[in-house]
Amino acid sequence: MAKHSCCLAGILCNGMLYVANAGDSRAVLGKQVDKTEKAFMPVRLSKDHNANNESVREDLIALVPSDPNIVGIYKDNKDYMYTQS
Repeated sequence: MAKHSCCLAGILCNGMLYVANAGDSRAVLGKQVDKTEKAFMPVRLSKDHNANNESVREDLIALVPSDPNIVGIYKDNKDYMYTQS
């Protein structure tokens, strides 16, 4: 059984929004497109922190060099995806 965890935190301090994430959490802000309409445009506030991110893959491989399967690649429909063990 695989065990996964994720965390997303946001703090508003002195008018500045600080966002931190780990795992597959993603922070998205809804920015109002037009004041007269209720239409919103998504604004990404965080970067993905999982094995699809090249720097995370490199970190995982560096942390566990003895495990050649720490990062795996599988094909999902037409895209290649990364996963960590």
